[in-house]
Amino acid sequence: MKQLLLLLSVVLISASSCKKDSKDNQPAKTKREILSSGKWLISKSDAVVGQQGNTQNVNLYNDFMMPCQRDNYYLFNSDGSSTIDEGPSKCSDTSMQTLNTGTWELRENDSKLRFKVQMGIINADVLADITELNDNTLTLKFDTTYVGMPATVTTSFTHIKQ
Repeated sequence: MKQLLLLLSVVLISASSCKKDSKDNQPAKTKREILSSGKWLISKSDAVVGQQGNTQNVNLYNDFMMPCQRDNYYLFNSDGSSTIDEGPSKCSDTSMQTLNTGTWELRENDSKLRFKVQMGIINADVLADITELNDNTLTLKFDTTYVGMPATVTTSFTHIKQ
């Protein structure tokens, strides 16, 4: 009788541990769904500036972004539009809450993010490699020029879920 109870207990425990969590039954989110599911906040941005053996590392986040810019939110809306929001602290009392709007799209089998914005007289069109994208982090890497020198910029965002 004790063996039967023990066997029954083992079977019940095994059966209950085999139940799948409801999250396991849901399909994995696409990159588009992850990008458009909340706000993104820059958490790190670095550049390697220069050419072959003559490069300099630049911490763009600490050295060039003002504290009032570090709390700006980046939104990738599901319709392909994008918004940059000033966040809780504005750099100027006269600044609009929404700095600019633009567009975004995934390219090359969702391995690249194209982000186009207009900021006053400046038009930016960036095609970046997505080096990491999950529910918590987005990291982009792209080539540009900085003070006339070639530069590779790597920027990480933290996901603020809505």
